[in-house]
Amino acid sequence: MRLVCREFCNSSTKAFGQVYFADLHVLLIEPSLDILVEITAHPIYGRCVKTIVCGTARTIKLVMEYDEEEEEGAPIPTLSPEFERSEGHIAKLVTALNNLKHHGNLEVALGIHSDEAWTKGNGFRLLGGPITYDGYVVKDFDASGTLGSLLEATSATMFPINKKCFRFLEDLELDRIIKNDTIFSSMFSAAGTFNTNTSIRLDFVQGSSSEPSSIMIGISDSNQLDLTNILLAGEIWAFLGSPYWTSSYIRVLKLALDLTKFEHLTLTDMAISTSVFQTVFTDSEGSIKHLKLTNVITSESVPGQGDPTEVLCYLKDQLQLESLTLNKIEITKQMDNGLQSTNISIDHLIKGTKVFDGHTEVQEALEILISRANSWF
Repeated sequence: MRLVCREFCNSSTKAFGQVYFADLHVLLIEPSLDILVEITAHPIYGRCVKTIVCGTARTIKLVMEYDEEEEEGAPIPTLSPEFERSEGHIAKLVTALNNLKHHGNLEVALGIHSDEAWTKGNGFRLLGGPITYDGYVVKDFDASGTLGSLLEATSATMFPINKKCFRFLEDLELDRIIKNDTIFSSMFSAAGTFNTNTSIRLDFVQGSSSEPSSIMIGISDSNQLDLTNILLAGEIWAFLGSPYWTSSYIRVLKLALDLTKFEHLTLTDMAISTSVFQTVFTDSEGSIKHLKLTNVITSESVPGQGDPTEVLCYLKDQLQLESLTLNKIEITKQMDNGLQSTNISIDHLIKGTKVFDGHTEVQEALEILISRANSWF
């Protein structure tokens, strides 16, 4: 009976950990890091951790009066200068990473976040407005310093960073990061403590939305770049019920491509307009040799105008592809009213996944697809 009870306890504990401790937001302050150490030290919970994103607590004056009596939890203290100077935050990160190594949990995505300390993050579940401390709102404005602390901890523990996660609340924070050379290069670097086989996730959180809009970027030592779940379309897609972060995605992708040399490119679950495609890949046209498109929607640069096969024409005329793999490709032409679209799927023209090898075969295949699509419209 005791064995049965213990097994039930372990099963329920694991299920609980997989829900509540898989994705951890941490502030580099003692109370938050103590919780992280406890979770990672737990024999079951420590194996459930999938992502740890860190932020550095800073405070700003409230613009409006805020009634702290409405807060249903203790306010988060700021990172004390003494704790920071003594590198106590790095020591606790080292302990947490060693705990994960002890459990054999080496596939944890590590990274930084620029979230305001709202109810959904940082390990504190509070009801109501932003977390305050002595009349200030707790925010994070030190993404570069946070990443530096995390890199120190991974270097000290030799913890392999196979996966990175960067979570941004707004474009303004992304601007600060891009202007910082250290974090600019570290985000996509495969050197140092970052392994050459790296998966990068960039989350863009809209206000207090519970679910971030994510970019998945995979970089491998085989000169391969995989981009997943990226919407590269105009604002018209918002009318069609699709989320869009066009400007953020374009800038981040340009950043990734500028810092990464690759020959293999995989685009999955994306919507692309020709103008954006050209903007993002114009400096990489000569290096892309092998392209895979899966579940990709293409459209003309100006909705309702131009040729709906512009993207295919761009692939044919501008890229020197040696292989092309197509699966579930949809060409979209916008109707005059701007709110409805008529769609044509290449699956109607070519059934299933098709692989074309050699530059000549790729060119011929694209010519056929362009001709058939144009005749359809």
